[in-house]
Amino acid sequence: MQINLGIRRVRAFTLKEMIGFGSEADVFREVGRCNQPLSVKIASDRLEHSNLLIENEAHILSGLDHPNIIKYMGHGKIDSKSFLATRLVEGVDLEDYIKAHFPMPEAQACSLVKQIASALSYVHSKGLVHADLAVKNILIAEDQAILLDFSFSRPEKSYLAFEENGKFIMGTLSFISLDRLYGDPPSVKDDIFALGLIFLQMFTGRRAITDHDTETMHLDQGLLHLKIDGSTASPAIKSLIRKMVFTSGDNLRRADEIIEALK
Repeated sequence: MQINLGIRRVRAFTLKEMIGFGSEADVFREVGRCNQPLSVKIASDRLEHSNLLIENEAHILSGLDHPNIIKYMGHGKIDSKSFLATRLVEGVDLEDYIKAHFPMPEAQACSLVKQIASALSYVHSKGLVHADLAVKNILIAEDQAILLDFSFSRPEKSYLAFEENGKFIMGTLSFISLDRLYGDPPSVKDDIFALGLIFLQMFTGRRAITDHDTETMHLDQGLLHLKIDGSTASPAIKSLIRKMVFTSGDNLRRADEIIEALK
């Protein structure tokens, strides 16, 4: 397939190798005449709103520049399908990384969480939320965490056009807060909640909440307390995770508070 990609100047490239796929898009490695290897995400026919999601992600990423966020390189249309090009990063997603390195040393877990929190703090400073923070949407490359997949990102406490004011929930159920399950638009605290569950997974080796027991785990918070208690994290880190995932008087409200707590 030959298409043109506008990145400051028009460059032709050829897509030869699929490196990933999902309900929203197929992802290809760019192997043409570019100085920088690219990952090209092309909207699929498997999801009704895939073109809109790719275009939304392109719009969001084009305004972001942070070492822990995937680098935007260009976007456009291939026939009737939207595509997004980003810098290609060779690595593994955080879920597979945790499985391969469990039990993860606490210092390493803290380093990764600080990097993710730094990316979130930057995103939040723009008035945006990620809205789909999950272990599959974080890439680890040479001990660097890279935040991916901004398809559902948007200004805080707003809905995407096709969500019908919360009628449809967009995102990874295992990392969605109870407020969002009940239809509230995503907020900063929802990103922090998701990061708390990611932090916990580094010390348990598995997701604290599965897609099948999402509401049960939220409503019976004692179950989540037990999972935190049974993790390999130190008492100080267990306390920090609780402040990230539970609503209380001393819970964390900003991503930079997480960075400060981990110094």
